[in-house]
Amino acid sequence: MGVIGDRFAFWEPVRLGLKAAVDDLAEEDLAWEPPNGAMSIHKQLRHIITAEEMWVQAALRGGSYTVRSYRVLPTKEAILEDLDRVHQRTLEYLATLDEQGDPEVLRHTVLVPAGPFEGQHLRVGDILYNLIDHECHHRGQIVLIRRLMGKPCERFVNALAFMEGNE
Repeated sequence: MGVIGDRFAFWEPVRLGLKAAVDDLAEEDLAWEPPNGAMSIHKQLRHIITAEEMWVQAALRGGSYTVRSYRVLPTKEAILEDLDRVHQRTLEYLATLDEQGDPEVLRHTVLVPAGPFEGQHLRVGDILYNLIDHECHHRGQIVLIRRLMGKPCERFVNALAFMEGNE
């Protein structure tokens, strides 16, 4: 990894933690809807995938994104495959930033095409940090939903355990 990849290296343990939070759940667990209209785990995961694709592929790369519906991703297997596929494209994008060899690229601004920041100019680095924060937020909600279902998360992945020098 280069300068850019190193700055976002902690995203991988965050993603491992997200997947660990759902790997032992059944399809019906993912579909369980918490009280007061909160999103199910299934909806949380689809939201994470859509947000990552929107921010990276549409906002940062000028491409398109797809809002994930239950019809598009009806099973846990389909969700996890799409989660990996979209994230792999994000990692490829980070590699292209590293190839440029200019850490200042994180300060460049892009016009946001959709979502709550539509029409605003945001810095590349801020968007990437926001994506990781967004995933951490929803991972926390998933862990809470598990507790509400009476299924505490036994395998919680701590990002510090994966960072170099923290053996």
